Amino acid sequence: SSGGDLDLHEFESATGMPNRFLLPKGNSNGMEFDLFVAVTDGERDAATSDLHDHKEFNHYGAHGVYPDKRPHGYPFDRHVDDERIFEEITNFHHTQVKV
Repeated sequence: SSGGDLDLHEFESATGMPNRFLLPKGNSNGMEFDLFVAVTDGERDAATSDLHDHKEFNHYGAHGVYPDKRPHGYPFDRHVDDERIFEEITNFHHTQVKV
């Protein structure tokens, strides 16, 4: 089944994004995807002083603010002329995965 008949509305947040981990579907032969991870300073970038005190799930727009000061989609919200620059950044990693 493609999952089209599943009712998952209770897991959606106010942003329209599901409150569950999203994985690409892939196929029976496996499909390659690029996985990017960027680690930033959560204390310095926090939009509210009590951001890390919340025990429940925080999402964009919770409490009327984004959880951090970075632009939505950072660092993927900008054009990079030469992707080789990411090879020199220690808090950024890229790998290919097969799903």
